[in-house]
Amino acid sequence: MSEQQEAGTSSRGASRKRPLGRAVLRLLACTAVVVPAVLGGYMPAPASAATASVQVSYRAGGGANGNEYSVSAQVTITSEGANRYRIAGTMYGTCTKASFAPGPEMAVQYGGGRESWKRVKSSCGHGLSGTSTSSAEFTGSGVLDSSREVFVRCGAWGGTISPFGSWGWGDTVRAPV
Repeated sequence: MSEQQEAGTSSRGASRKRPLGRAVLRLLACTAVVVPAVLGGYMPAPASAATASVQVSYRAGGGANGNEYSVSAQVTITSEGANRYRIAGTMYGTCTKASFAPGPEMAVQYGGGRESWKRVKSSCGHGLSGTSTSSAEFTGSGVLDSSREVFVRCGAWGGTISPFGSWGWGDTVRAPV
């Protein structure tokens, strides 16, 4: 064996044996640059929160059964992260019950572009014959699609004879967040 081979060098003068410490340092330096760049492609950037405030309403009645409904809601929708939203608000109702059906109800329906309607409901008034007013706070949440819009409407339920009745709905409002 030649002296060069014993020293760990080849005939070209390049070292065959390198200290382990230098290799580890190079690996750590490369990792410090590459790992954040790679992970940055997989981690979504947080979306800034957007807020929309809308008012919805529904009015019906004066028909043969004498029931009347006046419902409105003030609603705030806030985006949360890349694809979620939170909804909060208050619904107000003035309802006249003149039939034998159960007490009228009021509701807010909402949903993202690809969600089914979600409903929050409450009694409209005290449920006894005559006219009464009530309010109810509500919250909810859902999933946003790529349009980043939430659809909201409100309505009331009533009927003539228990258990027959139906929901009536106001116009749907589209809220981008």
